[in-house]
Amino acid sequence: MGLFDKVRESLAEARERVRLEEAARYQRMAPYRRGYDVYPDEVRRHFGIILRREYIVKVLRDTVIIGLCALGCIFLIKDKSDAVMFIFIPLIVGLIMLFVWISDVRRLMRLEVGSYDLFGAMVTNTRIEEHTTTDSDGSSSTSYNYFVTLNGIECEVSSKEYRKVSVETYCYFIRFPAKYIKDDKFYFFPSDVAEAQQRIGQHYPGREMRLRSAPRGKGYLIFLAVLVLFFCFITCCIGLMANVRAQSELMQLWQDNWQLIGASSGIIGAALILLHRHYINEMAEQQLEEKRRRYGDSQ
Repeated sequence: MGLFDKVRESLAEARERVRLEEAARYQRMAPYRRGYDVYPDEVRRHFGIILRREYIVKVLRDTVIIGLCALGCIFLIKDKSDAVMFIFIPLIVGLIMLFVWISDVRRLMRLEVGSYDLFGAMVTNTRIEEHTTTDSDGSSSTSYNYFVTLNGIECEVSSKEYRKVSVETYCYFIRFPAKYIKDDKFYFFPSDVAEAQQRIGQHYPGREMRLRSAPRGKGYLIFLAVLVLFFCFITCCIGLMANVRAQSELMQLWQDNWQLIGASSGIIGAALILLHRHYINEMAEQQLEEKRRRYGDSQ
């Protein structure tokens, strides 16, 4: 037998081992394809307290960073030197952290009032989606989406939560329900598989009276809204540059009436966005009605 034949045989054996391992794992995971495991409310409160402590630390951290950014802006303004040109650095960082702070506070409030779910599940699969985009300059950027399958139900999670678990790991998890199932947030607490014996029922998220994701909207409405709002932005820029002499009568007219033109285009852009949102809400309600007829209002 030649070297090439030995390599080919080794590869075939390796593929067969992988196939057998996957088949064996599929059989081991078969009992867990049953929806999320439900536990008594005291278990939910226990893990809610643990996550609440984490969010208190996050909110305090965010507050300190925002405070430091604010002090940096104040210092640079009072300095009145060439360094004031760097004010955009703490300003941008502070604005970003402000949005993070708002998100963390909202999540903490939900923990305080008990607006979250606690379930258990075996991790039956994990996968990562890679998305590569190339811009007009030829530069490529790659983003990743992380997915964990819990008792046979796949959900998208953050990279941090993805790293907490692996296949054949049993875990408790807190879920913050969103308007659409696809946007739910998950926080994992790896545990022992013996904990599954304490479950008191099963929950099937696909039967919840929520949609998996938002209905597909009308792209042309968004395109028009972006176009009109961009026109509003340009109009405001032209109006604020009063020291720039207009090159034509039309430009002069535009410059003289920039407040009216800018306000009108802004209102039209906002109206287009609201119209698009109304369309999506109507489509969502129709799809929810179909789901109610399929599963019944008792689910």
